[in-house]
Amino acid sequence: MRTRLHTTLPTLTALLLALSACTSSPAPKPPPLEPSDTAGSTSPRPTDPVASDLPPETAEEFVVRWQVEAFRMQQTGDTSQYLAMSRECRQCSDLADSVTSIYREGGEIEVELPKIEDLSLVGTPGKVTILEYDLETAPTVVRDSQGEVDQRFPGGVERFQVNVVRSRGGWFIVRFGEVDRA
Repeated sequence: MRTRLHTTLPTLTALLLALSACTSSPAPKPPPLEPSDTAGSTSPRPTDPVASDLPPETAEEFVVRWQVEAFRMQQTGDTSQYLAMSRECRQCSDLADSVTSIYREGGEIEVELPKIEDLSLVGTPGKVTILEYDLETAPTVVRDSQGEVDQRFPGGVERFQVNVVRSRGGWFIVRFGEVDRA
């Protein structure tokens, strides 16, 4: 099992680093995400204002919720909600496949929820909304089926860009990746 786990670790390593996301943009920014901000709430907010008194979810709120779900997925091995939040996103599928493989082989990922800072709009070409943010992550450990440490990630701050589209039913991630910090 350990051999097979190692084959998924390069992909997981790249994607964990990619999920690890400061700009001086004057655009309004949401407060940093703290674990207490999401406790007990992984279900999406309604996008139909008639169905609720809550306003529709913004692209920024959706990206924060998606990012939290990416880390929750790594904590639990359950990829269903994370994958439901994307459409034809190869990077999303690759990360979910790596997480599934680790848990299927009896391993686990010890990761804390990140802090998201400086979330800002980059542009809206066509139907795509492009956002960037810094993601501060704590150190992460991947354990094999015997509980042995198989991989360590130091954590830190990385800059990310996500492309989202709005369609019937809400927002969806179509692409994400790490970008150079300005």
